[in-house]
Amino acid sequence: GPEAVAAARAAAATAESELASAQEGLEESLALTLEALEEEVGAGRLRRGYGVTSDALALAKDDPLFLDWRTVVELAPSRRSKQASGGALGGRTRAGLVLQMPANVLEPRGALVAAEVAAAGRGAVVMGTRPLTAVLPLRLNQSGLLSASPNNTASQSGVVGGALDGEAFATSTWQRLTDFDPTSCGSFGDPLGADGYMTACQRALEHFEPPALPETASEEEAEVVEACRWLTQLLSDLNGSLVHFASVAQYEAELSGSIMPLLDAKFDELDETSAQVLTTFFAQYHGMVRYHAATQIRERFYAALGAEAGAAEAGAAGGVLARDALDWALRQQGLAGGVVVGLTAARHAETALEVARACKTMGGGLLTLAR
Repeated sequence: GPEAVAAARAAAATAESELASAQEGLEESLALTLEALEEEVGAGRLRRGYGVTSDALALAKDDPLFLDWRTVVELAPSRRSKQASGGALGGRTRAGLVLQMPANVLEPRGALVAAEVAAAGRGAVVMGTRPLTAVLPLRLNQSGLLSASPNNTASQSGVVGGALDGEAFATSTWQRLTDFDPTSCGSFGDPLGADGYMTACQRALEHFEPPALPETASEEEAEVVEACRWLTQLLSDLNGSLVHFASVAQYEAELSGSIMPLLDAKFDELDETSAQVLTTFFAQYHGMVRYHAATQIRERFYAALGAEAGAAEAGAAGGVLARDALDWALRQQGLAGGVVVGLTAARHAETALEVARACKTMGGGLLTLAR
C-alpha cells in the first residue's frame, strides 16, 4: 500500500544519504593518507612511489562501492600542488602514483579501466591484481538457494545452500583460475575421484541409516534416530548439490558456517567409527567439490576467452588454464605497471614461476609475485 511505498522510499533516501556521507569520509581519509605518503617521499623514505589498491576501482560506475580512479588522481598531493602552482610541482618530488585493481578474463573491467587511465596520460600507472583468482556472483535463486547456477533444487535438510535467516540477498565467492590438481586434495587413504567418493557416500548412508524405533524407546533413543534421519538427508542433499557449488570457498563457508555447527548440535558425541566414516566422507566430498569447481571455472574461462581467435579451440585442445589466464593479463596494454600474483601456498609459487617462464617466452609483460 501507500504506507509501504513511502517507507521504502524513506529507507532508500536514508541509505543514499549514508552512502554519500561514507563516500565523503573515504575521500577525506584517502587525501590524508596520500598526503602522509607524499611526505615520506619528500623525506626520502619512499623512492618508488605509492598508490591505492582496491577492487572498487574496477567496479561498474553504478555500483554503490565504485571508486573513480580520477578521484584518486585528483586527491594525490602532487596533483593538487601542481594545480595550485599553475603547473609547476611546487617544489615537491613527484612520486609515481600506482593504482592496483583486479584484471582477469572473468573480470575484464579492470583492464578496460587501465586502458582508460593510460589514455588519459595523467601520471598514474596501473597494475593488475588477481589474474588467477576470479570473484563470482552468487544470487538467491527461485528455490531459495545461493548459487551461481539457476538449476539448484531445494534441500530437504534445510542446510545446503540455504540463505541465512531466510534473507533474500546477493553475495559472491572466489575461485582460482587453475586446473584441478588431485594432489591438493586429502583423501584419508581412499582413492580420490568418483569411485572413492561414491564408496564413501554409500558407506556413510549405510552407517547412519536410522534404526527401527521400538514402541518402548526412550527419549534419548528417539533423538538418536531423528539425528540419523537428519544426517542421511543431509548427505543426500550434499550429493545432489555437489555440482552446484561454484567454488571451493563457497562450500567451505557453508561447511563451517552451517553444516558443522548443526552436526555438533545434533550429535553430542560420535564414536570413533562414526567419526571416521564422516571424516572420510567430507574429505572425499571436498575433493569432488574441487574437481567440479575447477571444471566449471575452466568452462567459464574459455567461454569468456572465446571471442579471441582460436581461444576456444585452445581450451578444447587441452590449454593450461593458469598459463592462459596469466598470459591474457600480461598482454593487456593498459597494465603498464605489470601484473601481481598473490601466493598463499608453496605450490602456488611453483605454479606461478612455471607459468611466468612460459609467458616470458610468449613476450608477456612484467610479473610480480607477492606473498
